[in-house]
Amino acid sequence: MENSFIVRKYIGKEDGGKYIYEESVFDSYDSAYAFVKEISEEDEDCFISEIVSYETNSTSPWDNEKKWTFDRTGKLLHSFDATNTNSKDPNPKSFTGKFKVGDTVLVKPFPWNSLSYKFKEVIGVIATTPISFEEWLSEGKDKYDWDNTYVIDYIRAGYLDHIHIEEKGIEFYKDPLPLNLSFLKHLSEHFQGANIFKKGLYEDIIDGKVFLESVRHFSTDDLANKGTT
Repeated sequence: MENSFIVRKYIGKEDGGKYIYEESVFDSYDSAYAFVKEISEEDEDCFISEIVSYETNSTSPWDNEKKWTFDRTGKLLHSFDATNTNSKDPNPKSFTGKFKVGDTVLVKPFPWNSLSYKFKEVIGVIATTPISFEEWLSEGKDKYDWDNTYVIDYIRAGYLDHIHIEEKGIEFYKDPLPLNLSFLKHLSEHFQGANIFKKGLYEDIIDGKVFLESVRHFSTDDLANKGTT
């Protein structure tokens, strides 16, 4: 069985896409990694490199996918192997109930947080929590359908969005909220049961009809040469 090894150097986008700056294909991991070292730059923290391996000419390449992700210096940060069958079994210990609805939390970005699929950090509020594996089974549900992720609401491009993240990929956010994300304080209070939104407002927020991020608007006072011609 022959494999192809694809090397990419990229910058992650907020929506999960990638701006690819370098890409090449090799017939061995060693050759691919040598190229990773060649294109790594210590002074450019925004770049990430990866090696992705697929079975050559396979009709179902994803079944044998392997991926290695590196930081800007070529240091391995994360690896993935689709052939590792143990990773497909549910892990009841992955959920302990550490977070509750309304908690303000931080999700660090991939690849520094291997459980995140976002390339930028997320500050958000816990919207829903999983149920335990035992409770899931007690309801007669298939163990392989167990969803152990929290739903976190956050602001993306000014509007409410959400992500699904496992518990180990989440931290409590303990610092004061950035001024542009002050809405999250009210969202947290709403999730904890406070009646703070006018009737219909939350539904409009969910529907993307309300811009939530605090921004500074331009005015003529911002002009350096105001009042001159």
